[in-house]
Amino acid sequence: MSIEIRTYNGSAEELSEFIVGNWLKSYAGKMAVPDWSPAYFDWQMTGPEITDREYLISAWKDGKLVGTLLAMPFPMWYLGQEVIGAQGSWLTVDPEVRRAGAAKMMALEVAKRQRERNCMARVGYAFGTGKTSLGPRFWKTAKENTSFVKPVRLWARLLDSKTFIDWTNKTLERTMMQILPNAVCNVDPVSSDVTIRDYVPEDLQSCQELINCQAKTADLAILWPTDRLQRQLQHSDFVNTMLVIRDEKIVGFLNYHKIGIHLRGVIPAAIVDILACQEMTNKETNSLLNAFCQRMKDEGVKMMLLREFVNQPIRLLLKSRFIPQPVDSTLLLSRSDPQADITPSKVKSIQVLWR
Repeated sequence: MSIEIRTYNGSAEELSEFIVGNWLKSYAGKMAVPDWSPAYFDWQMTGPEITDREYLISAWKDGKLVGTLLAMPFPMWYLGQEVIGAQGSWLTVDPEVRRAGAAKMMALEVAKRQRERNCMARVGYAFGTGKTSLGPRFWKTAKENTSFVKPVRLWARLLDSKTFIDWTNKTLERTMMQILPNAVCNVDPVSSDVTIRDYVPEDLQSCQELINCQAKTADLAILWPTDRLQRQLQHSDFVNTMLVIRDEKIVGFLNYHKIGIHLRGVIPAAIVDILACQEMTNKETNSLLNAFCQRMKDEGVKMMLLREFVNQPIRLLLKSRFIPQPVDSTLLLSRSDPQADITPSKVKSIQVLWR
C-alpha cells in the first residue's frame, strides 16, 4: 500500500511514542534527544483547546504512523514587517520507509498548506552535524524551498557537574568539568531590592507587550498572539514564568519548561523559551537569572539551556555562569513559494523558539 499524507489527528501519547522512539533508535548515545512527553505535545499543539492542526502533517502506511512534520502557526516579524508564518519541524520518518519519499511528500504538503494560508515561510532547525543527524541531509536536498539562514548557539548552565559528566558523550566536556571547580555550579544570591514573583493570568497583557516589543528589534522573530502566549506562559506542572516587578509594574520575565534530555541516560533539564529583558536593569536581569537557577536547583534540575536571541545580555549570562556552546544547529527558513521575494541572508538577529 502507498504512503498516505494527512493531518495528524491522533493522540499526544502516540505522537510522543513515535517521535521520541524513532529519534532514540537513530541517535541514542550519539546526539542529545529531548524527551518530548505527551504533556509536552498537548501543551504545544495537540491539546483540546488547540483547534488549528493544519500544519500537523503525518504519513501513514497500512494504518501505521510512519512520519511526522509538525509546525505551529505564528505571526512573524521579518525585516521590519509583520507577516504570516509558522515554526516547527519534528521531522521524523520510520526507518522502514525512509527511502520511500515520505519526508519529501510531507514537506510538499506543508508547503502547499502554507501557500493556501498566505504563510510566508516556516522556521525550523537542522540539528546536529551531517555525520550524526539525518535532518541536515534532507533539508540540503530541499534547497529550492529551504534556506539555511544562520548557525544558532545555545547557552548552557550546569547545576550538578557529576550528573553532567556521567551524561555527556563528549570527552572534552567530561575533562573540562573534572578540571573546573565545583563553584561553576554554584548560584549567586538574588538582590534583596529586586522583586520577583510567579506569573498569574492577569499578567498576560503586560507580558505580551514586553515580548512583542523586544521581538520587533530582531530581523526575524515570532510574535505572540494572546491565546498562544497564555498557553506558553503557564501550563501543567512543568511550564512556568517568573516576573520582575518594579514600582508595581512588570518590567521583564523568564518563561521556561522542564524536560528530560537523553544522551548517556536522561538528565533533568529546563529550557528557557522566553527571556524578556529589554526593560530590565542589569541588576534585575542578573537577579532573575539567579532566582531561576536557584529554583531549578531546588527542584532537581541539573542543566538549563537557552538559545540565542536578539540583544541577549551576554555579560550577564556569563556572570550567571551560562556558558556559550559550540554551534550544533542551523536555523532554516522553508519558503511556501520558491519564487517569493525572501532574502534570508539579511537575517542577523533572531527571536524564535528552540524546537
